[in-house]
Amino acid sequence: MSSIGALIKAVEDYDPDINSDAIKEAYKFADDAHKGVLRKSGEPYIIHPVGTAMILAEMKADKQMIIAALLHDTVEDTKVTLAEIKRRFGSEVSLLVDGLTKISTVRYSLQSTRGQISSLRKIFLKMSKDLRVVLIKLADRLHNMRTLEFVVPEKRKRIAKETLEIYVPMARLLGAWDVMSELEDLCFKHLQPNDYDFIYKKLSSVRSGNVRYVNKLVAELKAAMGPEVDAEIKGEEKHLYHVYKAFTEKRGLFDVMTDCYSIKVIVPDTMDCYKALGVVHGLWQPRRADFRDYIAVPKANGYKGLHTMVFGPYGKTVEVHIKTLDMYEDAHYGIAARWYRQRMKWKSESVSYSWMSQVKDLRRMSGGVNDKFLEDLKGDVFEDRIFVFTDKGRAVDLPNGSTVVDFAYAVNPYFGHNFVKAFVNKRVRNPMTVLRTGDVVAVESVKDSRGPDLYWLDRVKTSKARNSMRKWFSADSTALCVKRGKSFLDKNLKIFLNSSFKDQDGKISDYALENWGSRGVNGLLSDIGTGVSLVKDVLRAVYGDDVLLGKDVQMGKRQICLEIISADRKGLLNDISRLISKEGLNIVGYNAFVDINTRIAEQQFVLEAYNFDQLYHLCVDLGYVKEISDVRVVKCKKHT
Repeated sequence: MSSIGALIKAVEDYDPDINSDAIKEAYKFADDAHKGVLRKSGEPYIIHPVGTAMILAEMKADKQMIIAALLHDTVEDTKVTLAEIKRRFGSEVSLLVDGLTKISTVRYSLQSTRGQISSLRKIFLKMSKDLRVVLIKLADRLHNMRTLEFVVPEKRKRIAKETLEIYVPMARLLGAWDVMSELEDLCFKHLQPNDYDFIYKKLSSVRSGNVRYVNKLVAELKAAMGPEVDAEIKGEEKHLYHVYKAFTEKRGLFDVMTDCYSIKVIVPDTMDCYKALGVVHGLWQPRRADFRDYIAVPKANGYKGLHTMVFGPYGKTVEVHIKTLDMYEDAHYGIAARWYRQRMKWKSESVSYSWMSQVKDLRRMSGGVNDKFLEDLKGDVFEDRIFVFTDKGRAVDLPNGSTVVDFAYAVNPYFGHNFVKAFVNKRVRNPMTVLRTGDVVAVESVKDSRGPDLYWLDRVKTSKARNSMRKWFSADSTALCVKRGKSFLDKNLKIFLNSSFKDQDGKISDYALENWGSRGVNGLLSDIGTGVSLVKDVLRAVYGDDVLLGKDVQMGKRQICLEIISADRKGLLNDISRLISKEGLNIVGYNAFVDINTRIAEQQFVLEAYNFDQLYHLCVDLGYVKEISDVRVVKCKKHT
């Protein structure tokens, strides 16, 4: 009933020399300790520790992990003591069970940010001693999530939210893709049941046709590989939560084939990866901007492989991943697969993970435990990573979505504070340019320049950049910070409301009094001037989307008119349109007038926006186009 036989067989399949007697003893010990206890599903409790151990067996976990998984709830839920476990199963198992017991005392709160921070700190503390504790805890959580429907709704939501916020990112960091994907799908199912059903039905409705298409591509690629490349090729459907995120983020740009399916090519060695890539690109035209070489520059969690996007038959784009078998197993099971294969020590000190040192840096720069610590931790540590290079060849590890400014501060705050110009792959780029893995970046700086731009604070991804800029701004006197904040707020009132601080003083003062108390409007302006408060957030709080974007016209869309004054040049319209598209806005109307004497162009774009962030970021980007002298939201008018 407990499937201990299946567990023993699974473990012996990957480790024939393992001492299965110790596992059987641990099972009997746990079964006796939990005797008579039932799960919410009505099953005997022993089903859970065995299920947890089975998940670990899929990762080819060592004997100590399997035993600790079987015993992981005995100290917390029964009269069993750690001393007894140490005596029966050894100090190594005892330490693992102790770590799991301590992590289990953490109680996540939907309301308390400090609760989340406390959880994260305790979990990372355990990680710093033995990463196996985290892998066992992930398996424990996954098995519990599989039966979450038996838990009362309120607790179900809390557990699912905690899993999505804390355990999913941890699985991603350790490279345990299979665990992460299943956890995401289960959280999605319980937190957003309507969206889950929608995506499930959408995928089901197109599955048969898409599977036929993918199978056709697989057959073509197998034939093209021939005897020269020994490759296993198969199509894979992406998991539901991934599809949902692509659907919501891309809106009208969502592509059923690209966002729902990929082709996996598995070859014997690294050299064959590049041979297979040549065959793929010879068979189908590649989208070169979408090629990623994670073999030459792996992701921060150790992930390796070649990613490419190609135009298949009928013009459909398809994603192709090429890996060796080791890379493929690493992608599914992460560090557990590498440990098994390389027989590494089970200590985090033996594994070089740059994000562990980042946790310590974040705590120091955020002033210890505060609300910013969690925000920075999510951004710097839980995001996917990229690797870019200085012009001297030094690799710089950054969160996905990082900008040139993030790079500058990562190399040295001096380059951020004194930034003048940046070159990305030898081309001049603006400071808010988003970097990609493999980019070569050079930053020009001038000592005692005007310093960082307040606009940067909203676009940078790393806490190091944000904290360094805030420190630079805060070094000025209070009076100067107030002056800077007032000027910056006035500039944005002009852009988005065609108004000024003087005209809006009453409304802003009321807001400041309500939220800044005795510090009043000067407190608000000082916080804007030091970067503590973002002007974008202040505008949204004071005026709301109905004022900033206009009334909702259809399914969340709002229509606004943006006026751009610039010197005329060839290709400018294309550059502006590209920036508009990048922010996800739709152009539904356009007017232009060019003065034939001055060559000054006045362009009006009628845009559909979903939120103020899109419009705000667009206006910031437009400000870096050197020909543009003025950008503002206006009432639409026609030229004759």
